[in-house]
Amino acid sequence: MFRALAAPAIALALILPSPLAAQETLATLTVTGQGTASAIPDTGHIRAGVETTGKTAAEALAANNALATRVIAALKEGGVEDRDIQTGTLRVSPQYGRATSGQVQPPNILGYSVVNEVIVTIRDLKTMGAVLDQVVQSGANRINAISFGLEDDQPVRDQARRAAVADARRAAALLAEAAGVKLKRILSITVGGGRGPGPVPQVQMRMAAEAVPIEAGEQTLGASVTIVWEIE
Repeated sequence: MFRALAAPAIALALILPSPLAAQETLATLTVTGQGTASAIPDTGHIRAGVETTGKTAAEALAANNALATRVIAALKEGGVEDRDIQTGTLRVSPQYGRATSGQVQPPNILGYSVVNEVIVTIRDLKTMGAVLDQVVQSGANRINAISFGLEDDQPVRDQARRAAVADARRAAALLAEAAGVKLKRILSITVGGGRGPGPVPQVQMRMAAEAVPIEAGEQTLGASVTIVWEIE
């Protein structure tokens, strides 16, 4: 009796599906879309300052302080607010003499160099050329960088993301048709982003009374999205 009952039980155990076999493996299609959007910049940034030298660090710093004070005063007279002037670099460096061949001792210090740079935010780009000219006329001898941007870039970034989603949908539809499958539900969306290649502003410095010519061009923002579809 025991053996007769055991046989069906063993057969039943052999035909029951395992938990792993019951799990369905989804077929998926993953596509990454790219998008960009552009807008005319409404904000500018200038990195400018003064560099002075002296036989001692105190002498170089005193000369630098006098010039830097004049530059900052000129910025404020030109309509730049206090909140838009920020110190970016303040550096005191020794200047060494030239080392000779076989010299054991370190080169002598001939003097000191002091650099004081400020980062200026320009909220009205029409005044940027005039501000640059005023800075140079007041004593600035370093214009290290000029850049442009958007005070609020969220609307442009949103446009870039919409374009990236549209690009991903287009590519997914094309690939699904070519492969002979159908797109079903979206399983996941991963958002990327980044600043797209924008124009490099060409700035011409003219030491004259007229404003420095400035062209802001366009600001381009980029975005990417990776979408995973379930396919049939």
